[in-house]
Amino acid sequence: YRATVHELPKEKLSAAQNLFQFGDGEKVVAVLDARMHEEHPNLVFVTAAGAVKRTALTEFAEASGRQNGMAAMKLADGDRVVAVFPGWDDYELLLVTANGQGIRFAESEVRPVGRSAGGMRGIRLKGDDQVIGACAAAEGEIVVIATDQGFAKRTDGDEFPVQARGGSGLK
Repeated sequence: YRATVHELPKEKLSAAQNLFQFGDGEKVVAVLDARMHEEHPNLVFVTAAGAVKRTALTEFAEASGRQNGMAAMKLADGDRVVAVFPGWDDYELLLVTANGQGIRFAESEVRPVGRSAGGMRGIRLKGDDQVIGACAAAEGEIVVIATDQGFAKRTDGDEFPVQARGGSGLK
């Protein structure tokens, strides 16, 4: 879904459900500034099943004015998008699962594909584990990992060694 700032209500706050016509089960995962395509040409999508997709931000330019939005990613049954963020070609992607596994790999390992395509394996999940968060990380950056009970931990991103995409990561 896409909206220009002048289309948003001015007098009071409004829920996203009131601005767009979401389909069943759809919810907002990320809000991004469309002008960032000059610095960050790609969007990265990460799903709960561990799939990763990279698509050019310009592919979503025609979404403006569409009340029903447009398909951003083909999902397997039961899968859902957990993170969307701008892509930097020289950064790594960090994916973290509910059972505490984490993997870091080069974004360049995820080839850019079109809007209607599905993702490729970012992390190999064990049992009923699922990805709960992801971000772009650069060398030397600090990553904050938080639990659903409110505990948080600052970790040097370099503690997650860069691996090949599709591995099981480390605890």
